[in-house]
Amino acid sequence: IDALAALSSERIETNLDYYSDRLYDVSRPHRGIVTSAANLRAVLQGSKKVIVRKGGGVSNSGGSSGDNNTVSAASATAVRTIPQYHGPAQEALATSCKTLELEVNCTEPTVETELDMTVACLALSNALNAAVVLLDGTTARAGDGDAAAAAATNANAAQDDDDDDDADYPMSTVTDLASLSSSFAGAVANLITALQSEARTNHTVLETALQEAEKERQVKEAAKARRAVEMAAKNAGGNKDEFEGMSDAQKAKILKKRADKEAKAAAKKAAKAARAGGGSAAAAEGGVSLYGAGSSQVLTILKSCNFDVTSPQTLASIEAVVAGLLSGGVQRK
Repeated sequence: IDALAALSSERIETNLDYYSDRLYDVSRPHRGIVTSAANLRAVLQGSKKVIVRKGGGVSNSGGSSGDNNTVSAASATAVRTIPQYHGPAQEALATSCKTLELEVNCTEPTVETELDMTVACLALSNALNAAVVLLDGTTARAGDGDAAAAAATNANAAQDDDDDDDADYPMSTVTDLASLSSSFAGAVANLITALQSEARTNHTVLETALQEAEKERQVKEAAKARRAVEMAAKNAGGNKDEFEGMSDAQKAKILKKRADKEAKAAAKKAAKAARAGGGSAAAAEGGVSLYGAGSSQVLTILKSCNFDVTSPQTLASIEAVVAGLLSGGVQRK
């Protein structure tokens, strides 16, 4: 889920320093938060859209898409603070799952119940809270804060039928396992829908920006080629031999230097193509590189699976990308 959220960072062109080790590893070293920030740094490494800017301000202008000239304060905040809610929420979900798994495996059925209701309800309440937090963050990043509020309200209503002051909070009771289960299932379903919507939005915006940048690159390359042709024609028109008066050894040395320079330029172009973003065919052929190494791969994976974020194969592929970047020491700090 960190890798999916990183695409929103690319889309709104936030400041990479928001995820720095200085803010998390040093100042707020909660394990989940530190892990989330490290994942974001790895995925966004090398991006030209998400860069470190002095002052820590989010760039709300200069986007490559006409729809991205202004970013709402809610979206900017949700992107800036991704580790602060992704980390605790993912830890809460993992802990809740372990607790419920243990409770199910160690319970001895009785006439009254098969589970310890206190343990089960507390664990499921924590899981519900975590799911709602992730849902709220996902919809806020996509710029749909109203949808987030509505989804959270629906989850709360399903859990608590009382008209009390606590109805706005996900955890209002820990005694009704059936209601908690229903609320949790609804929150997870809404979260999946929100993640898929965010992924599609990000892919559309980022792919459009990449295509526009590729067009600009092609125009520049064409102009450069025209100038080269004009220069060659000019030199040819003067009937001037650039090697006049040189020995064969000198001519060979100059030609070798030119060949080495061309080979170096070709290698640099190939390396740039390997880092190119958005899964674009033009980029794969040596075009522009806009996005982080992880972002580019995640975009390709999402497009190939038609944005099915629940597919085990999709999740495994994205996890492999992040693990590979981290194992290589990419932007750990």
